[in-house]
Amino acid sequence: MKTKYSKLAKQIHQNIILNNLFSENKKILIAFSGGRDSVFMFNIFQELKSTWGWELILGHINHSLRDYDDEKESEFCKRIAKKNGIKLLEKKVDVIKYSKEKGLSIEESARELRYNIFNKWIKEFNIDYLITGHQKNDQAETIAYRLFTGSGFVGLSGIPQKRGKIVRPILNISREEINQYLSNIKNEFMEDSSNSENIFLRNKIRNEIFPFIKDNGFANIETNLSKSAFSISSAKVALNYFIEKEFINLVEKKDDNYQFKKNELQKLPSFVIDEILRLIFVRLIKTKRHISQNEITQLKYFIFKSEPGNIYPVENTYQFVVDREIIVISKGIEEYCYKFDENNKSLEIKNIGIISIKKVNKIKTERYSNNNYEYFNVDIFNKKMYIKSWENGDKMEPFGME
Repeated sequence: MKTKYSKLAKQIHQNIILNNLFSENKKILIAFSGGRDSVFMFNIFQELKSTWGWELILGHINHSLRDYDDEKESEFCKRIAKKNGIKLLEKKVDVIKYSKEKGLSIEESARELRYNIFNKWIKEFNIDYLITGHQKNDQAETIAYRLFTGSGFVGLSGIPQKRGKIVRPILNISREEINQYLSNIKNEFMEDSSNSENIFLRNKIRNEIFPFIKDNGFANIETNLSKSAFSISSAKVALNYFIEKEFINLVEKKDDNYQFKKNELQKLPSFVIDEILRLIFVRLIKTKRHISQNEITQLKYFIFKSEPGNIYPVENTYQFVVDREIIVISKGIEEYCYKFDENNKSLEIKNIGIISIKKVNKIKTERYSNNNYEYFNVDIFNKKMYIKSWENGDKMEPFGME
């Protein structure tokens, strides 16, 4: 017997199949705030769960940002879970305290805490998928925000429908459609009062910028931005496929190092070069931090313009070394600590060579032009000297310069 779905449930059901978002008989955690989007998503998945054989669990995070409203939302979530006989996971966090400790904005702190807890629940309760209620308007607001703040190609692809265990199954549904659906079934939800506060830039985009744009001839701004994000996202998938193949063909392992031919890298489009270098940082060097475009540009200049033997250290433990037409990625120089005084004999330091120090009364210009000599103030005597590889952010002030 064919199950009869509502119009939007059928649309989401087809989207799940077309984009391979879920499989059958899985345990799904719903990020449930009690707001209209999460209530809509819960109702849709209630419609679909018998066909797919899913087990649904609600997960609610109390952010402790609005004393009265937060507690009302918490009680609402408990009531919905009890009414539908569904398990509810709940956690209270202090976003403001976390924000001060980490030096993050309130929005960033709330998001980080939220996903930390969701990831913990995923492991603890063997969750197969986490679904969030991001919809078409959220997608449009994200694209606008990233466009205004100078995001690149990857950022303009928008919120992904699926990344790992996190799925956003209602990205193709608009806020107007959600409102109509909830109105038809007369379903209650909690209204987040902070959505009307324009202290957050995203709220200002939603409440001021988009209405202004609509009033000036672009009535379908959200739909059009969402379509653009989908097109860019599709192009990104195709481009990533190409970049992956080029990365595998270009970079090879030799002994304990990796290497590639710089003339082969130089043949590729500039954007592809950038992304391959980012893959080197992420996969080979195991970098956890964000790699800026400025850092990629500096590294490219080193690769294509440096002389044989030149070294570009990164992340303390790795270095790019120019070996004629080959760029070698190897473990960098270890850090050492020595205490020098003017009576020191020469010291042999692993991976560096022999270092000696002595006191002179004046700088000899012929020596100063020699790369094997360096001059320092006399007050380094009887102090610890660290021998370490250069890392991003390190600075020095050469004599005669400000």
